[in-house]
Formats: sequence, C-alpha cells, structure tokens
Amino acid sequence: MEQNYEIEENKYLIFKLLNEDYACNLLQIKEVIKSINIKPVPFMVPYFKGIINLRGKILSIIDFRIKVSPIFNDDENKGIILVVESKDLSLGVIVDDLISVQTINKEEIQQNKEMKYTIDNKFIIGNYILKESLVTVIDLASSISEEELKAIKDNENLNISFNL
Repeated sequence: MEQNYEIEENKYLIFKLLNEDYACNLLQIKEVIKSINIKPVPFMVPYFKGIINLRGKILSIIDFRIKVSPIFNDDENKGIILVVESKDLSLGVIVDDLISVQTINKEEIQQNKEMKYTIDNKFIIGNYILKESLVTVIDLASSISEEELKAIKDNENLNISFNL
C-alpha cells in the first residue's frame, strides 16, 4: 500500500508556549513524553536544561519557553517534551502543553512579514486561524542554531553515566 506523504505534510501539532499557540509540522515530532528527571549539564546556556536517558540513549533537552523568553520561570510547570529530529540529531524540546493535531493546508497559512515575534522571524512560516485563536506556525527543527546543535551533539557524545 502506497503512503500519501502529501496528506501527512499537512498535519501540524498545535501546542501552547507561554500562553500563545504555536504549530509545527507533525513530521518533525518523533515522540511526545511527559517531563521526566533531567540531569543538568553545567556551564550551558540557560535554556539548555540538561540530558535524559531515553531508552538507553542520551537525549539533550532544551526549554523552548526559556529560549523564547529568558525571564520565564519553570518552577510551577514542568511542561511536555517533544522529541524533535533536526539534522541527524534528536533532541527534546520542552513546551507548556499540547492542544491538538490539525490538518492545515499551505494556502491557509497567512504570511505577515511585518509581525513581530519573540523568536527569530526566519523560523516563522506564518499564521493560522484556529477557531478564534491565532496560531504561529514555526519550523521547530530549524529554530535551533548550528552552534546550539554542535554543543548538543558534543554533549551527547560524552560518556556520561547516570541513573534515572
């Protein structure tokens, strides 16, 4: 049976981040896990929360809430971890909550280059109206810079043993 990738490319995961709605292509998300014990790694940028042991594999975790808003305090809300694949690398991205999976056609995504966002505009695909809510459609995998990816990859290559 032939798989229709065009239909899958139209599926987006809508999630909550700092009281705003965001969407990313569902094909970027490999797994969703509840927040678990994260081992901190010293001397990293504030939004790099640390690493977890995910079925025997070390997975780096970044808190996208802190990346978007450095003054965010995560003491109350542990969030949800989205396992994202980005350029031969898997990493966990913490967001506040999941809303839904939605089919969004390209023509439904509105481009507005004048709009100001808290994240770099080059990762913004556009906006989508869901019911009466504005959803910012982003390329989550590309929102991690090359320098960040290198630091994450270096951490994952370390021989770190820890018990979770």
